[in-house]
Amino acid sequence: MKDRSICRLVTAGMSDLPMTMPRGASEAPRRVELLFYCEEPRDEYIATLRWMAHFPHSAKTWVGCGHTVPNGDPPAAFWGTDGLDTILFMLPIVNKDSNLSEELTLDGDGVHCLWVVPLTTAERHFKLKHGFGR
Repeated sequence: MKDRSICRLVTAGMSDLPMTMPRGASEAPRRVELLFYCEEPRDEYIATLRWMAHFPHSAKTWVGCGHTVPNGDPPAAFWGTDGLDTILFMLPIVNKDSNLSEELTLDGDGVHCLWVVPLTTAERHFKLKHGFGR
């Protein structure tokens, strides 16, 4: 396989405010930044990251590893694709991206990265039915 470069898009500012955490979620990170790997940056990817970065704050909720967020109800496809209509949050697959919380803290909270992975509705239903194994 030919070597190719991968672009990393990262939000900056989502972690400025802690997310609204439910009672008993003391282990979940309160501050996160989002990460998206792609071949080249596109305005649509940046707009999606911006929307996802605002989502937990505007909805007074939180996002964490294993959470899914559909793009509307019913979900609409992202970026002109045939079926990618849901975002799954996962831990980053690149070591230096997964160690952000060791390097950056805000008000005593480590800032964690979540990898933004697009899914289809069928994949989202599978995850909801079978759970998310880490």
